[in-house]
Amino acid sequence: MRAYARHRGAHHETVRAAIESGRLRESVRDGKVVDVALADREWARNTSYSEAPISVREREAARELAASKAPAAGPRPAPLPADVPPDSELSSNEAARIKTYWQARQAELDYRQEAGELVPARDVRAKLEDVFRTCRTHLLGVPSRARQAMPHLTASDVGTLENLVREALDELAESAS
Repeated sequence: MRAYARHRGAHHETVRAAIESGRLRESVRDGKVVDVALADREWARNTSYSEAPISVREREAARELAASKAPAAGPRPAPLPADVPPDSELSSNEAARIKTYWQARQAELDYRQEAGELVPARDVRAKLEDVFRTCRTHLLGVPSRARQAMPHLTASDVGTLENLVREALDELAESAS
């Protein structure tokens, strides 16, 4: 445990606490770290530095930078799990990353709403209903306006126009639903 603590640049009590809290599981046998590479991966996956002192965060950032320049041992994990079941166990880093991702998305939506790029759907729906109602009223008035503008139209012609307009409106209503 002390050797691994020296490897991490941490105090041995920090490593002991990580073992007791379950942050290091697979790499530990009988209270001793048996697989350093696996322990490093577990440590990175299960440790959050959000409340750590600045010196620790800087050291870990340097360690991650060095590790990122080294050839990768396997495929890189996805930035966010595509579909995480609600009962699955997340590492603290994954949970923090997901939380940060959704906070950023919410901030973007708030900004776009304040900038006027996003509007409430109910407002758009109400406006469209008003526009469609006005269009319907004007279209239903076309046959009587045609009779006034073209006095030579017979009552049958005006009736045919009314039927055509109503059929067109019915087709539009059916296609919209």
